[in-house]
Amino acid sequence: MKMKQKNISKDRVLEMTEVFNTTPERLFKAWTNEKDFAAWYGPEGFEVTYCKLDVRVGGHWRAGISTGDGEEYWMEGKYIEIIEGEKLVFTFNDGSENKNPDLDTIVIITFSKSGNQTIMNFNQSVFPAVRDRDSHYGGWASAFECLREHVEN
Repeated sequence: MKMKQKNISKDRVLEMTEVFNTTPERLFKAWTNEKDFAAWYGPEGFEVTYCKLDVRVGGHWRAGISTGDGEEYWMEGKYIEIIEGEKLVFTFNDGSENKNPDLDTIVIITFSKSGNQTIMNFNQSVFPAVRDRDSHYGGWASAFECLREHVEN
């Protein structure tokens, strides 16, 4: 007997497409090189205080960001799939001591060349609720502007 695959509700998936004036290789490096990643990661107004990327399938990543007034956030995950310059797949979770492993999301990022630009498709799922997805949207939208500034200048 075949089991039906559960459909994922679109309201629990975050999908974003961004276009950058750089190469797929440069954009991929910004996600996978510690120095690059630490230079742009996090919403505007946040600073990366810790960054460790073990970029290999099964390798872990961990980052800490903070504001000047002491607000601090930790994130971490594990790399699932890596195709140099084309695709990056990893888990994403709260990296604090109180993290709930049941709240892991999967991030899938693809990079494709379009003329002199790169199209980055970003997908993060499955969120427990719409409010969780929406809170991540704001953070990623701001972070992607920081990423744009980093790779285009």
